[in-house]
Amino acid sequence: MCLVRLWGGSVAWADDNEFDLRKHIQIFENGLPGQAALQALIEYKQSRGLDSTRPLWDVTIAPG
Repeated sequence: MCLVRLWGGSVAWADDNEFDLRKHIQIFENGLPGQAALQALIEYKQSRGLDSTRPLWDVTIAPG
């Protein structure tokens, strides 16, 4: 499901036939090599802003 803007400015939920969860999730399967790498990843994600050509939400998983 995704929100779509209708004529007149209102919004509604609609099916998204191209939805791919892999575009939203980034997994570091082996974790990160230390606290400094985790801090660098956090700083990068906070500084880059949202890319309007990609999904406007994502999740990063780094075990450990």
